[in-house]
Amino acid sequence: NDVNNAVFIGNTNAQISFNGAKLADFVVDQGTSGIWTYRKWNSGVAECWGIYTMTSACTKAWGALYYSDTLAPRINYPFTFKSRPQETVFCRGDSVSAWAYPEGGGIGMNTTTQTAQYGFLRPTTMTAAQVRYEYTVVGRWK
Repeated sequence: NDVNNAVFIGNTNAQISFNGAKLADFVVDQGTSGIWTYRKWNSGVAECWGIYTMTSACTKAWGALYYSDTLAPRINYPFTFKSRPQETVFCRGDSVSAWAYPEGGGIGMNTTTQTAQYGFLRPTTMTAAQVRYEYTVVGRWK
């Protein structure tokens, strides 16, 4: 048998080896919740990713760019991070080029429990179109 002590679901003190080599890290919890798919690692690292879709126009001028009329809301993470995690967001749409930006005034910072609020920028105005905010979040759960 190449796998020793491999059944440790939820046991964060497990020692797992494969082909005689101790694994440096392994997943202790994974699943889905709301928009999120997530993994928690034995080392304390946690990651989640998800897509939020909404419809918004983009008509407000900001210099040579235009920004979205509506912000994506704060979205609860599937669990509470130990400290504020790193959050990366891309904005995409069907035949729409856009760049995500975090809103200012405090709502542009994520917390240990929620995403920041985001809008999107474009080089031209646009009537209402569907856009997707694609989130990748990495931090520590313990």
